Amino acid sequence: MSSPSPTLLAARVGDTVCVKISGRANFASSVDFKRLVHESRARGAQRFLVDLAACPIMDSTFLGVLASLGTQLSADNLPPEQRPIELLNPTPKVADLIDNLGVLHLFRVVQGKDNVERRLTPTYDEVLPKDHDKSLYLWIQDGWQTEEKSVIAESRAKSADNPTL
Repeated sequence: MSSPSPTLLAARVGDTVCVKISGRANFASSVDFKRLVHESRARGAQRFLVDLAACPIMDSTFLGVLASLGTQLSADNLPPEQRPIELLNPTPKVADLIDNLGVLHLFRVVQGKDNVERRLTPTYDEVLPKDHDKSLYLWIQDGWQTEEKSVIAESRAKSADNPTL
């Protein structure tokens, strides 16, 4: 049984091209994707937002095209927010495939409805860092040294807007 043909939907806003890939990204769609990126670049596009939420898997050809484009367009020293290709909501399988290929660092990967990059930082300190209300911390406390009731009370005392876990 063959899988349905993948679809690529694209829109350009300013210097940004938004691409939604639905279905299995394969050899056939890789040709269209590569042409889209090259033609858009020739017309002045600088950024590519690639929505992968509806793309359950990529074959090796599409992965190769994506890796090649990432290599051509990204400098290794660019911070994530300046990388020209942004991958939105890749499935865990797709993210693993790209990571196993060794090219995940070439892209900015964004998960979630808000499309906000989140960095989770574990902390084992006795007190939260001063910027705990602005950064996402996983506060790990040793339950053998602190009473469970204290830990629970301290976590409940934080406001709903505080991102601390």
